[in-house]
Amino acid sequence: DLSIKFSKEHKSVIDDLTKMPGAKWFDGSKLNFAENLLNIKNDKIALDFYGEDKVHYSITYKKLYSLVAKVSFSLKELGLKKGDRVAAVLPNMPETVILMLSVASIGGIWSSCSPDFGERAIFDRFSQIKPKFLFTSDGYYFKGKKINTFNKVINLSDSIESIKEIILIDYIGHRPK
Repeated sequence: DLSIKFSKEHKSVIDDLTKMPGAKWFDGSKLNFAENLLNIKNDKIALDFYGEDKVHYSITYKKLYSLVAKVSFSLKELGLKKGDRVAAVLPNMPETVILMLSVASIGGIWSSCSPDFGERAIFDRFSQIKPKFLFTSDGYYFKGKKINTFNKVINLSDSIESIKEIILIDYIGHRPK
């Protein structure tokens, strides 16, 4: 069932079929994609993670919903509001997905990049959006090696004045098994 929840219904599906590209789709509609992605709350697997460090774990839709709710609550407690920008320098891992959905569920604006980006590239990307929060990890794995990125991100956070809070996710230290 693909029942999409709208906070504001669309006026039309498409405004002009002959205008490709450039047609307006679902003009006037509003929706929160996190709300729609989290609409399923069962025991089927939502995320199946295989880390390069041989860690494997799965998260069900029900657990994903619960984790996003908890993180969203905490982000609101920290002061995240609709329209606030959040940046993340995180590897591909379930925690990144959970954070993105949590930010989106509040109406925040999410931007992320891989921790293997260079310091200048990360600065250029995030200084434009002026994030309030920065999520980062202590590093990532590449070809079986631990790559520490924490100091790189700390240097960057000192350069981006809008960042009020840095939140570290332990990735190469303690990992769920």
